Amino acid sequence: MTLCILLPTLHRPSGLRRVIDSLEATAPEATVVVAADGDDIEAHRIATEYGARLVICREKRRGPAYAWNEALRAAPNYDAYVLGSDDCVFQPGWLEAALVCLEQIGGSGLVGLRSKPFGHKDLSAFYLMTRDFIVKHHGGVAAVPHYSSWYLDAEACGRAQLAECYAKTDKVVVIHDWRGPTGDESYRLANERRETNKELYEQRRE
Repeated sequence: MTLCILLPTLHRPSGLRRVIDSLEATAPEATVVVAADGDDIEAHRIATEYGARLVICREKRRGPAYAWNEALRAAPNYDAYVLGSDDCVFQPGWLEAALVCLEQIGGSGLVGLRSKPFGHKDLSAFYLMTRDFIVKHHGGVAAVPHYSSWYLDAEACGRAQLAECYAKTDKVVVIHDWRGPTGDESYRLANERRETNKELYEQRRE
């Protein structure tokens, strides 16, 4: 199975290095695609340094959904994709655990990568999606483009559950180093858009 990791980033060089290091250690055969805004020069340098594929987003500050989809556009022919970020760290054994879950749902669908020991049992901030699931059940995109940040995972996991092709790892396999709405520009922008995204999600769920 060919695997592609989609990584949006916004002026977090240390976080970007950390997540790519964790992927090199745990999924060395995977292709990493970094999606960065045009003014994030440090991210451009880091992607080149690590040999990752770099995608420069055509529009700035559009949020992770836009960036994930720009990354997917640049790498459309992999068997499966993982939606990650520059504030997460992939733990040893994450890919093996995800593949076990994927096999349990017939090799096609969405596998949630648990990032908290507790939390919503049917929701995952990071996940693996097979290409056929993206085409058949997810509108052909990595992230529903109507959202800017919040509720992307709620719709993706909900679609997989409705299609009966959802699974989630039993153990925490990704650490999410979330810093809160005042942590930096990316968190601030996401927080400003949260209520709008929530209203949109409720409308779409109905």
